[in-house]
Amino acid sequence: MFSLAYIILAQRRGMALSVTGAVGVWFVVAFLLREVEWTFLSVAAVNLVTFAVCIALTARYRHVKMPLFGRKWYDVPVRALMVSVLVAAVVGLSGRVGPTVTGLLAVYPIVMTSLMLIFQPRVGGPATAALIANTMWGLVGFSACMFTVHLATVPLGTWAGLALALAVSMAWNLMLWLRGRITTRAG
Repeated sequence: MFSLAYIILAQRRGMALSVTGAVGVWFVVAFLLREVEWTFLSVAAVNLVTFAVCIALTARYRHVKMPLFGRKWYDVPVRALMVSVLVAAVVGLSGRVGPTVTGLLAVYPIVMTSLMLIFQPRVGGPATAALIANTMWGLVGFSACMFTVHLATVPLGTWAGLALALAVSMAWNLMLWLRGRITTRAG
């Protein structure tokens, strides 16, 4: 939902409004989802439906030509700083804000936010939205990895469960890479 909100807003709005709108949507949805009594099956079903809808709605935004640009010396340090600030906020605030807010902050999409903040001023909203739209399939793989952790760590043990989750993540990304290569050759 975060990505979908940004993708739609970035078509005609500036960076501040696009990112702020996406962050607002993320917090509203995150707090609303905390009110639901979840089971594994309900989480899986909501994830499948949400990804199916978001992938379908963002399909038309994926194919924007990315303008050429040079990397700035501060790109990686800015991203690292943003992640560090989020970790510091989670750790520093956890004793004051309680487990609900701490849990929400811990899963905040900081990497996506940093991509938005770095790319939109350089390449514009539609191109940055295309970048974000093209991450949707990767997020499906991330969810599969997290479901694997949930299902495998107790029966198999921590290390085996985490290794299996890593294998799922690697297999998913390899499949996406191969699909992209085949599509590029066919096109």
